[in-house]
Amino acid sequence: MQKPALHQFAVRGGGVAMSDGQRITAREVGQSPDQPQGRVAVVLIHGIGDQHPMNTLRDFINGLYPSKRGETRVFSKPDRISDVLDLRRMAAGPAVTGNSTDFYELYWAHLMQGSTLAHVGDWFFVLLLRWPWQVPHRLLKFWVAGWILLLGSAITAVFYALQGNVPEALLSSGVVGLILYVTRGLSRKLALGYLADAARYLRPAPENIGVRQDIRNAGLEVLRKLHDEQRQRYDRIVVVGHSLGSVIAYDILTHLWQEMHWIHSKPSEPNQAYFSKMRRHIAESQWVVSKIDQFRVLQRELLKEEQSFGLSWKVTDFITIGSPLTYADYLLADRKYPIEKREHDRELPTCPPQLDDQRDIGYLDNRYRLPDGYWSTKETSKKLLHHAALFACTRWTNIYFKSDIIGGKTNPLFGAGIQDIPLDGDTIGGRLVLAHTRYWNSDEPRYCAAIREAMNLAEPSMKTPPVYRRSG
Repeated sequence: MQKPALHQFAVRGGGVAMSDGQRITAREVGQSPDQPQGRVAVVLIHGIGDQHPMNTLRDFINGLYPSKRGETRVFSKPDRISDVLDLRRMAAGPAVTGNSTDFYELYWAHLMQGSTLAHVGDWFFVLLLRWPWQVPHRLLKFWVAGWILLLGSAITAVFYALQGNVPEALLSSGVVGLILYVTRGLSRKLALGYLADAARYLRPAPENIGVRQDIRNAGLEVLRKLHDEQRQRYDRIVVVGHSLGSVIAYDILTHLWQEMHWIHSKPSEPNQAYFSKMRRHIAESQWVVSKIDQFRVLQRELLKEEQSFGLSWKVTDFITIGSPLTYADYLLADRKYPIEKREHDRELPTCPPQLDDQRDIGYLDNRYRLPDGYWSTKETSKKLLHHAALFACTRWTNIYFKSDIIGGKTNPLFGAGIQDIPLDGDTIGGRLVLAHTRYWNSDEPRYCAAIREAMNLAEPSMKTPPVYRRSG
């Protein structure tokens, strides 16, 4: 049988047909009917430090999907999403992840330039100006150490000032001089190489606004492109943030949802069954989600319902790893505007979302413009999720080592709908610093398994499977 020419093929609803009426099966076009249909995009956002492009993403993939006997399981492809030319797209097939999956890295380290010790010092001083009872218990010893360091430095400065000069013995001591030199070098490296990133991003001072804006805009642009149905055609998007990257991811998703949540263009009967179930579930739970599995099912079904009405949102899962959001009441708020007020004002999305005016998760009876130019009637109006109802549709999973001083629980601050997954880090000796960097590099496969399970890349498609029809 002669092979058909390329022009004989036509695409119909995601499927493939031939102009002569002959049907092509899914298996013949390289799609297994036994596998879930649809593509998944995973966006990984790295944390603080002098990160190099692709290093974090490659380590992440190698830890979660290790190759066997030198075989290549994940392929490096051109990245046409990011503007950073050093980045690549890592592609994995269904045999590896359960679905066709593309891994991307949101790289932002190059935007964090020009940091000084003054940035770190200002942030450090602001954090110290809290009453002890306002400091999270796990950070209290560091707060005390900070005050000891600050007061000790002040006393030392006064002492040398009264002496008129630094004692000659101190200057001539090679041992003391070496210690001071090494300590100064390490402190500067720690401050500028790591702490400066957190200091500049987490503190909205005027000199930091530009950096925060650039990082968020870069992330928003990446996610906008991934949502572009004409260019990418992804079924799901999974956003993973490690360390400070989790805070950046939270901010980006917050702003993107505000941008997209109200867009509904398809006329339909306003049969919002899962919207009503979600509303009742939140109202009856009174901020206590007793059955988190049931809540997460509602999130998934509500997203599919909203998509059927024209919502283009595709972020099904938000995964935080070793996240400092556990200290959000300390890092993202202050005495004048505590986190409770910011959540009540719907500046910070919670999971589950706060009820709109304590009654609803949506705006009541919102009219919207139909494709024919007319407006919906009261009978066909729909309730629209409000601008902070991000986690009505997106599941939030938080993974942390018990020994990780940076990461911890997030549901006490952001809502009982978050699935907190603690990991026992005793097998690595409870090393506080190292634990934060070993979530996917650990020798314990169960740590990597927790991340894979949270992403659930083999989850069945949210779209209707492609139909292969005869042409004409």
